[in-house]
Amino acid sequence: MVRYKPSNQASILLALHSVPPECRFQGHIKTPVEKEQQIHNEVVLRKDFEPIFRSVAMLSNIGKHMLYADGQMGQCYPVICLWMADCFQNIHFHSIKQPHCPACEAPKSLFGEGNSLSRQLRDYQLYFQKMILATEENETERPEARQSLEDRAVGTTEGVFWNVKCISTMTIIVHHIFHTVSLGMLKDSMDWEMSFLKQHFRIEKFNQRWAMMLQYPGFAQFNKPYGQVTHWRGNETKELRCMIVPVFVATLLHPSASQRIPFTEALLCIKNLVKFHLMRKYQYQTEATIKYMENYLEEFHRHKDVVSRFRTNKST
Repeated sequence: MVRYKPSNQASILLALHSVPPECRFQGHIKTPVEKEQQIHNEVVLRKDFEPIFRSVAMLSNIGKHMLYADGQMGQCYPVICLWMADCFQNIHFHSIKQPHCPACEAPKSLFGEGNSLSRQLRDYQLYFQKMILATEENETERPEARQSLEDRAVGTTEGVFWNVKCISTMTIIVHHIFHTVSLGMLKDSMDWEMSFLKQHFRIEKFNQRWAMMLQYPGFAQFNKPYGQVTHWRGNETKELRCMIVPVFVATLLHPSASQRIPFTEALLCIKNLVKFHLMRKYQYQTEATIKYMENYLEEFHRHKDVVSRFRTNKST
C-alpha cells in the first residue's frame, strides 16, 4: 500500500506481490476446488515473501559491519520486530484457522470475554516442527502432530514467518489499528447499539439527533443517516467517535422505569469503548495510559451484555 497523504510515518516500498484469485466459499462446507484454491493462495503468499526475507535471514546469521550513531563501527544483526496487518491478514500470514487469534491459543468459547485470563502465546517454531511431522509418511507420529495442530487451530500449510529466524516472536504480530479497532470493535459495537435502539423504539430519535449535529472545526457533518453509511473511512470514524456519546445521551433521555437500567448499561458500554478508542490515538503511551486503556476495556466488557446479545455470531 502506498500512502499519498502527508504523514510522520516513513515507509519504503519493498515489493508488489501477486494477488491470487480470492476464495469465495458458498455455504459452510468447502468443495475440493475451493480447498485447493485456498492452499494455492497460501503457497503463493509464502513464495512471494521468501525473496524479501532471504537477504535479511542471511544477515541475521553472519551480520554486517555498520556505522553506529556515535560514529563507531560494529557488527549488526537485523531483527524484524513487527509486521503490521489487520486481523485476517495476520491469520493468513501465520496459517491460523479463522476466526482464532494469531497471538495466543485462546479457545473460541472465550472470545469477547475481556482480558482477565492470560492464554498461552503461540509458538510458531513448534508449529513448524509439528507441520513437518504432520506431512511426513511416518504413520506413528503423523496423527499426533496433526491433532496437536488441530487443537491449536493451526493449518498444515507453513506460515510466512514460521521458519524466519530473525524475528521477535513477542512483537511480530501487530494489528492494524484502523481495521481492528475502528472498523472492528467500534463498528461492531455500534451495530449492536443500533439493534438495541430499535428494540426500544429510539432509532428515529437517534437519527434526528444525528442529523442535528452541526459542522464545526475538526468535525464535518454527516450527510446520511447512520444506517445508510456503507463505507467507513478514517475521517468518518474520527468524526463518529467525537459525537457518538452526546448523540446517545440525547437519544436515551427520559427513560421509563424499566428502561433506566438497560439505558445506563448501554451508555456505559459505548462511553468506555470511545474512551479506549480515543486514548489509543495518543502518539506516546506510558504505563499510566496503558492502565487507563485496560480499565476502559474491562468496563466495556462489564457493561456490554445489554447490547452484545444482538451480535449475529461469536466472532464479532
